[in-house]
Amino acid sequence: MKKWIDIFHQTLMASTGILFLLGIEGGIYFLIGNGDCFSLAWYQPLAILLTGFLCSLAIHILPFDREVSKRAWIIYIAVHFLINLSIVLLMGYLAGWYEDCVSFLITVSFYIIIYAFVWAGMIWFGKHEERIINQALAKMHDEE
Repeated sequence: MKKWIDIFHQTLMASTGILFLLGIEGGIYFLIGNGDCFSLAWYQPLAILLTGFLCSLAIHILPFDREVSKRAWIIYIAVHFLINLSIVLLMGYLAGWYEDCVSFLITVSFYIIIYAFVWAGMIWFGKHEERIINQALAKMHDEE
């Protein structure tokens, strides 16, 4: 159940991050006078949600439930990063997020920012859960 909650959180965080960065990109286009060049097709919100969901499924390759060395963790994270990058680039190709080298580089840079944002969010959620569990354990200990 915990993995499905993590998938849901990651999907929301990734989708929110994509929409936030698209909003910034649209604002920049507007400010430089090219607001007419920026538009989203009707299917883009669905493509964003699907991308967030597919990327969040890759959490299953990470070894949260077993002990591994630090080097193994780095390898797992690198593989996770590359799998998610492949998903984003494939969805970006299918949804028309990039047409030239500049928009491709923007897509990759957005991915890197969102990847860091999602990791930070998951760490925050984990620390929050840890705090709640520790408070419950302390309360149980005090009652004894």
